[in-house]
Amino acid sequence: GVACLDLDSGRTLWRVRTDASVKNSVAVVGDVGVAVSVTGRSVAFDLRRGRKVWRADFPGYPDRWIYASPAISGDVVCAGGKSGYGGYALGSGKRLWYVDPSGWGNTDWPDSWPCFAGPIAAEGRFILFLQRYGLVALDPATGRMLWRRRMALEYTYPNPVVTQGRLVTGTDPGVVASVDLRTGNERWRRRVTAEPHVSGLGTDGQTVALTTPSGEVLALRASSGRSLWCRRVGVEIFDVAPYRRRARSATGGPTVANAWVMVGANDGYLYLLDAETGRVGGRWGFGSPISAPPSVIGNRILVGASDGQVCCFEVRHPRFLP
Repeated sequence: GVACLDLDSGRTLWRVRTDASVKNSVAVVGDVGVAVSVTGRSVAFDLRRGRKVWRADFPGYPDRWIYASPAISGDVVCAGGKSGYGGYALGSGKRLWYVDPSGWGNTDWPDSWPCFAGPIAAEGRFILFLQRYGLVALDPATGRMLWRRRMALEYTYPNPVVTQGRLVTGTDPGVVASVDLRTGNERWRRRVTAEPHVSGLGTDGQTVALTTPSGEVLALRASSGRSLWCRRVGVEIFDVAPYRRRARSATGGPTVANAWVMVGANDGYLYLLDAETGRVGGRWGFGSPISAPPSVIGNRILVGASDGQVCCFEVRHPRFLP
């Protein structure tokens, strides 16, 4: 389900029960939140009281395998996975359209082996991250394809990020690229790691931060892709990275805000890094891997660890003030 906590005290204000686990974050606009369960059911709820407003089941429910968040553009919610995406009315949950990616030149589209990269709402369109295919832009009102770009995207990639009218995404092995949101044309690309993919992406509009499965945290200039710095996190507390022992990996973030980069790592630490230099401004030990990106509200950082801890930090560094 979904829980709402008081920001000052951490007290639970309400909970929304769902039919199965919710594998990613909630999409929020105004006083409405929308969550998607792993089985393929969307639930909309009132953020003030946690009251359910509507629910909608994807075609194939309950045998879907949805790990991605929904996205909201105007009064349309886009949600789904590799075997199909739908547009739903934000006010009622009515299905407006549904697209099946198997008709776009690839017939192998089960939801199995999904990733956390879901639809993104930007520049009046939904951008779909399609594993083993590429990027597709849809019209929110009709689901009509506006453009598509083939890329060697695999199941382990993170959600792309939007900055300066462009989408920054993992693409070919070890490469990130900047793509124009209006046309799908590539503006720049950079090889950033010897690893086959990046594990996390974040931006504040000026800096793009990324993490890799080998524990690197890197920063690039958003406008050009120029490298700024690189740091590494510590050795994993538990063996979290697939097929590796005693590895270094960071999958919790990065989140970029207020000229700082925040990264939760599988060594059990939350890192606060200077966005320009990579200098460590602080770190906090949880004793448990951190696999979800931190959230920032004002000068507070909220982060959850794998053992169920949810913590709120107040950063008093003068440069962290929003």
